[in-house]
Amino acid sequence: MSRTADDLIYVPPPAKHQTVRRVYVLPRDLVKQIHDYGYANGHQSEVSAVRELLEKALVGFALAGKEEG
Repeated sequence: MSRTADDLIYVPPPAKHQTVRRVYVLPRDLVKQIHDYGYANGHQSEVSAVRELLEKALVGFALAGKEEG
């Protein structure tokens, strides 16, 4: 825990990886699919499920781009 002038204010340690917070508006049916995926795969949070889905999709996207180029 980091120290501040006021010891009662918690300052978390720096993140291991730089992150950016984003908010997206999604259709209800897509959110339901994300929840279903998260529960089926044992994710502890919706964020964890979304992160995994995005990473998988972007890896596939990157591979497809290499095949085209």
